Amino acid sequence: MVKLVVSKGYTILELIVVIVILGISLHFIMPSLKKPNSVKSVARRVITMAGHLRCLAVRTQEQQILSFDPNGFKVSISGKTETDMLDDEERSNQGIPLPEDVILNASYPNGDTQSSGEINFYPTGYANPVAIHLTKDEYDYLTLVVEPFLSKVRIYDEYWEFPQR
Repeated sequence: MVKLVVSKGYTILELIVVIVILGISLHFIMPSLKKPNSVKSVARRVITMAGHLRCLAVRTQEQQILSFDPNGFKVSISGKTETDMLDDEERSNQGIPLPEDVILNASYPNGDTQSSGEINFYPTGYANPVAIHLTKDEYDYLTLVVEPFLSKVRIYDEYWEFPQR
């Protein structure tokens, strides 16, 4: 008579292989989570942050600011909010850096164009109108349009400007 022995559990070799595969996967995934590497990933993060700041301004009844410059976007959250628990270094990292090959410009309804500025989100739900142009390699355009009374940020896959009055 033959007895079958069934082992319960995994061998050390199987566990090591799984850990190595997870380590390699994390090695390639983590840099993409820290710094966006394309225009579209920057746009997604800015849209999410703008929506969050607009809601936060209405909820806390205090003005919130999303500032931008050629290096990226920075968040200025005022009042007693969940970011009060962060120290100064963590609060300064609450931003969205731009990849090295992405150029940022902004245009306003009055026709001004600047490479830095800020978007104010007011307690009434109002926001300063601005069209943020993200350019990669001088041919790949993406425009994010923040409208004063619309809760969503519009996206255009081209260079878009406010209509002249």
